Amino acid sequence: MFLKNFKAKTPSLRFKKNIYKLSPFFKKNNKLTITFNNKSGRNNSGSIVVRHRGGYIFNNKNIINYNRIQLTNLSIITSISYFDKNSCFLGLIKYSTGSISYIKLANGNFIGDYIKSYDKPINFSFNTKNLLGCFIILKLAPKYCVFSNIIQNNISKYAKSAGTYLNIVKKIKELNIFILKLPTGEKKYFSGLTTAIIGRNSNHLNKFTCIGKAGINRLKGFRPTVRGVAMNPVDHPHGGRTKTNQPEMSPWGWIAKKTK
Repeated sequence: MFLKNFKAKTPSLRFKKNIYKLSPFFKKNNKLTITFNNKSGRNNSGSIVVRHRGGYIFNNKNIINYNRIQLTNLSIITSISYFDKNSCFLGLIKYSTGSISYIKLANGNFIGDYIKSYDKPINFSFNTKNLLGCFIILKLAPKYCVFSNIIQNNISKYAKSAGTYLNIVKKIKELNIFILKLPTGEKKYFSGLTTAIIGRNSNHLNKFTCIGKAGINRLKGFRPTVRGVAMNPVDHPHGGRTKTNQPEMSPWGWIAKKTK
């Protein structure tokens, strides 16, 4: 995939850059998508709980299979899809048993590649192309391996955005502990039984995209944000005065930033 530049026919297209999606290969499966109602950041009584939310029109959510530890059967990528809520590309895979599911693709995966969940140690002396996007336990992974999507409680927790990855800094065999370097540069301890996906996340050019106009974010569910300093005192604790040494607060007077 590559970035697509638009001709400046309108002011909104002058700086717009988007990922060019190959239409013959990008297909969606309606059996694995669910529809949900947009709450616009409000609770059951109608009061605002999360600010700057509303107007989301993409009310379809796809079901992604994160925990593939029990499905060690060979599978193949049949199609690729892209949803606006997920910055990574999603692949529809079909197992040898006939079942299908959506997974997050690694950088380099395409239609026709084989995917498998490994429960035995592997090495890179063979074809590394077939290892991208595979599901593996950390203690079975080879040295100098790159991971993404650390799965905990059947949910991806770390390195889940487009183009992110994790590195192995140190391996403690006696305690079965791995020290991984997060995309933020922080180092964290993980158990050797933690599961992850081999390879860097797909769509690594996502950080170079430019939406071109604010209306795109409005359709994605983000409403305008006004600074508290620019408000009146009745609307925000920061309003009605110049900047002082007062700590940052929410509109309800709570301390917004806390130390770790």
